[in-house]
Amino acid sequence: MRPEDRDHAKVINNIKTSHATVERIAQWLVSKGYPTIITPTNYANTYEERLNCVDKGDLYISTEQGSLRVEVKQLGTTFTCKDDWKFKDQAIVCAKHSFDKASPTPYLYILVSADKVHAMFVYSSTKDHWIPKQFKDSRYENMTQYFYVCPTEHILFGRIDG
Repeated sequence: MRPEDRDHAKVINNIKTSHATVERIAQWLVSKGYPTIITPTNYANTYEERLNCVDKGDLYISTEQGSLRVEVKQLGTTFTCKDDWKFKDQAIVCAKHSFDKASPTPYLYILVSADKVHAMFVYSSTKDHWIPKQFKDSRYENMTQYFYVCPTEHILFGRIDG
């Protein structure tokens, strides 16, 4: 099996395991008064088909501004605030191509701490401050890509457990 095929299988598995976090955030948003809809997830069967299987977001919240797209990312590190965030001055928001091609554009990224008690909130309105940087994704064998990175001064940190 090729490295990209093994990586694709890992990506699919990571997407499937992220559903619990998306559901947790949806429940939290509802508890805060935001009507919320979780969107269906489609999976590409092969690595070659991956770019033809782009989703429309993790969930949507209804506001006076209309229906707004929210992306949820489960992180593998635990943090409570900017002071104990291990990367101190920046955080990866998302893969650059996923934001650039997103329709509709996400309103908000919620980056969830490994303990599912705290999160970072990165509004797309801060996009002018994001920096494209290339990284190798350590979760995979052969995946290097550009990500948008946001300076932590433009990120809100908060609790999501109540």
